[in-house]
Amino acid sequence: MILGTGRRSLGVARVARIVLVAAGLAACNRDQPTSPLTSRPLPGGAASRTKVTTLGTYSIPIPGTSADNGGAQPVTNTGIIVPAGTYYRVRVNGTTTVSTNPVFATIVPYATYEWDGTYGPGGAGGYSYLLVQLKARNTNGSGTNPINLPNLGYGTSAPDSARSDILFANTEAEIQAGRNGLACSGNNSQGSGNIGCYLLSASQTVTVEAVSDIIHEVANPVAVHPNQQVTFTASRDDGGPLNINTWYWQPDTGQPGSPGTACGAFQNPTCQKQVGGSGTMTVYATVGYATAHVTVYTHFTLVADPTTVHWGDTVTFTPNYDGVSGAVARWRWVQDSTPDSPSCALANPACKTPIHASGTVGVHRNVRR
Repeated sequence: MILGTGRRSLGVARVARIVLVAAGLAACNRDQPTSPLTSRPLPGGAASRTKVTTLGTYSIPIPGTSADNGGAQPVTNTGIIVPAGTYYRVRVNGTTTVSTNPVFATIVPYATYEWDGTYGPGGAGGYSYLLVQLKARNTNGSGTNPINLPNLGYGTSAPDSARSDILFANTEAEIQAGRNGLACSGNNSQGSGNIGCYLLSASQTVTVEAVSDIIHEVANPVAVHPNQQVTFTASRDDGGPLNINTWYWQPDTGQPGSPGTACGAFQNPTCQKQVGGSGTMTVYATVGYATAHVTVYTHFTLVADPTTVHWGDTVTFTPNYDGVSGAVARWRWVQDSTPDSPSCALANPACKTPIHASGTVGVHRNVRR
């Protein structure tokens, strides 16, 4: 790269050296003394890209006292529809508050009122009092399935929110919600009528969310020579279990190799495969799927256009695999003498960046662990 201002050149032509250094870095995967050239996150990188869309919200009602079946709310339709083929999860937020009914306490002073307090979705105690109940009803009449809230605590010190793991709707479903009742320590029915030994109030909502892109996959290396081994690694944005079902390899059109299962369910979270030609690996898990592409090549070059610029001009650096542009894992800048810090944060796959000093750009094909 030559940097010039006006008609006066400030550097020596290094077109050949750019190509050679770029190829050398790619092949040897060694760092040089450089200033960092920021790279964009690779597919399946650490940055969360989960997409969440709210499908609906429902407030679980509650009577004013425990006189009516202990305040139980039967599981009922919420009107929230989950389309077929959707990955989704259900959140429950808010609390139920229980306090002694002073009218009942006057009539039955000997009763024990042990459930006064405020409770989250897990309810009041080991008897499942005030526990929120969730179900998914298939709208085609094929069945109804319970929705579990993992690690659900109960009691006054339990959290006021909970959520299900990610579920999959094979067919259109409607979410149902309800709440268990609360047993009374005395007889609700007195001479003056059905009073209820507890006063009840609640602000508790059920929210259903469609979730996508929570699973990601990285191939390392992303570009290889024929029959080189590649490690594919899956990850999940929220840190939950992957529960991988299978890994499936699909060669690109015209590339050698056969499509088919590459690794089984026990290969979690990685799968290793010798790749004969360019193609895509798809990982299927219970909470979604993700893909990673691998390029198989013979010759690798890095092309700079233009190679002679004025201060601040934009240069395009394009990685080529057998003459076809493709992504790389990392970019590096080697300055000649004047410091500069060009950025390749938006490289996709070419890097377009302003240049303020003479130097050399190098790329690395592999993901550094």
